[in-house]
Amino acid sequence: HTDDSEIVSGRAVTANFFQVLGLEMAAGRGFQPGDDTIPDGHDVAIISYRFWQRQFGGRQSAIGQSIKLNGESLTVIGVAPKNFQDLVVGGRQDVWVPIPLFGKVMHLNQLPIWREAIGSRDQPWLSLVGRLRDGISMGQAQAQLDTVVHHLKKSYHRTNNGWLLTLSSLNRTRWPDRDSLFPFAVLLGAAVCILILTCT
Repeated sequence: HTDDSEIVSGRAVTANFFQVLGLEMAAGRGFQPGDDTIPDGHDVAIISYRFWQRQFGGRQSAIGQSIKLNGESLTVIGVAPKNFQDLVVGGRQDVWVPIPLFGKVMHLNQLPIWREAIGSRDQPWLSLVGRLRDGISMGQAQAQLDTVVHHLKKSYHRTNNGWLLTLSSLNRTRWPDRDSLFPFAVLLGAAVCILILTCT
């Protein structure tokens, strides 16, 4: 811990996270396919608008610079929209990284339990967020999910038997346009947790 370090919160996400949410970066770019490829993902990060202002003074030159999370150097590729802080009301994230980087940043890659979790179908550790297609109701979407779950149980009986996916509306979130709501849904499975990074 040095004088210019701080504790920040973050999430490990898939490359299409911001695309699914329909959000455009305030600066730089969002994640791209390949950024979250396992095991050869890229050491990149997207920072929040407030983190950008606080640490870089809102300068465009922040794009391409490096930050260190738990001693691991990551390249800043984008800045999230000004009023987007998290999917959940009250949440505040400072950094988003591709999922494969979670193990590296948290120094888990050498642990057998992490290698098993990242590559195993029977390790339920991710939350899923989706966006409803125009004209599709919650009931229709749930029916489609039930069909998917049925096929997964047949194809992967050992790991998927007993699993359910329940569709529920996401609470109001902090969007660039505070008066608008996107039709999002969260798919909640048993024992699913959201990854939180505590980084220095």
